[in-house]
Amino acid sequence: MVTLTVTDESSVTTFYGVGDAPVQSHAGSVTTFTVSQEGATAIVFWSVDKAPMPNTELARTAYAYIDRSGPSVSANLAEVQAARSPSLAELRLGARDGLSGLMLMTARLDGGEARGSSPSGEIVFGRPSAGSHVLTYEALDMVGNETTGSLWFAVKDTAVVAPAKRVLGGTRKRGVAVFSLVAAVRSLDATLVAATTVTLEQKNSRGVWGRSGTTVVSDMNGTVSKTVKIRKAGTTYWRWRVAATDTIRGAVSATITIKTR
Repeated sequence: MVTLTVTDESSVTTFYGVGDAPVQSHAGSVTTFTVSQEGATAIVFWSVDKAPMPNTELARTAYAYIDRSGPSVSANLAEVQAARSPSLAELRLGARDGLSGLMLMTARLDGGEARGSSPSGEIVFGRPSAGSHVLTYEALDMVGNETTGSLWFAVKDTAVVAPAKRVLGGTRKRGVAVFSLVAAVRSLDATLVAATTVTLEQKNSRGVWGRSGTTVVSDMNGTVSKTVKIRKAGTTYWRWRVAATDTIRGAVSATITIKTR
């Protein structure tokens, strides 16, 4: 509620304009009206009395500030989730309030110790480890409006193809070479390997690699074992293409080239 009060020996009329609305008038020494728009609203006002020679007051401007909303809070989750573990991106949480201003924000990562915001309204948590995380926060503005919430995010792990054991051997009869390969896939941390696929490829006479049709899926431990018989005489090149995916969808691939004779 806005109240304009005029003191004059004669009767007066007050003129006022609220924001972009048309100017209105009210006869009397006290004029009241409401401002409902959130944010800063300009109010222009002046009065004119009814003396024998009317006096017109110079127009003046005042502002009404209304803040019903809590601070806005945002985090750089897209940047953090795009990086692999260990993340190259620091987790940053920021809050701002363009109306009354931010008083304070506190936040916790995975239920840990609460951290308070800097004067700029930012909290930096450093580089998150791989896995799933929950970020909870509370932000308060200068007039008591509060914003609370939780953000869930996951940092991708980097699955690594461990050194593969390659065994070339067996009998060679009538141009048949027998060899086998064991490829173990592990993760850098406790994240489990969800699936591993190994495809055998062969280089043709033009030097182009082509899939031979042999694809193997790993066991529950991420280990692949396969024995292949190559029915071709002379020198040829084969390779295994290994693709691994961990439980939060961090993928990696590696190529092992084997020369057989």
